[in-house]
Amino acid sequence: MVSKQVASILTILGGVFYIIGSFFGSVIFAGVFGIVTAFSRTGTVGGFIPTVIMFLIWGSISGATIVVGGALLNSELPLRRKIGGIIAIIAMVVGVIPSLAGFAVGFILTLIGTVVGLTYKEGNPDVVIGMKQIDPYTASPRRPLNKSRYCIKCGAILNESAEFCGACGTEVP
Repeated sequence: MVSKQVASILTILGGVFYIIGSFFGSVIFAGVFGIVTAFSRTGTVGGFIPTVIMFLIWGSISGATIVVGGALLNSELPLRRKIGGIIAIIAMVVGVIPSLAGFAVGFILTLIGTVVGLTYKEGNPDVVIGMKQIDPYTASPRRPLNKSRYCIKCGAILNESAEFCGACGTEVP
């Protein structure tokens, strides 16, 4: 079973690749846009600089949002993990173009991390005492786990001098 920490780390690394990819994506877009305008008849740059800056900001925000979603995947609360996974997936899809999908590595890491984080299940919290499983969330916190004071079959509290369990009738060893 893969832990939620691994899911979180993979997603955060994917977000970092998205941020780095946004810098390269804006430079590549600037180069392509420069070549196109150089061969056009008008040669106007028009909205070149604002478009490059928009790509840089858009990709960086997408990457940062993926990092935040990855951090939420490490939460103890299932709802917070779910929200973090959904945020990371949305940011991953929205930032594909301006960040060059994090060189594809960021896309893959984010996808794997969010899927693992969203499908993560906590381990079985039951504790076995004797022959009875006791749920630690419903057990009394003041009750010591001393086997001699509790029935080995049903877990009921026994009197000091009891020879049989008052709840189920099992003989006290």
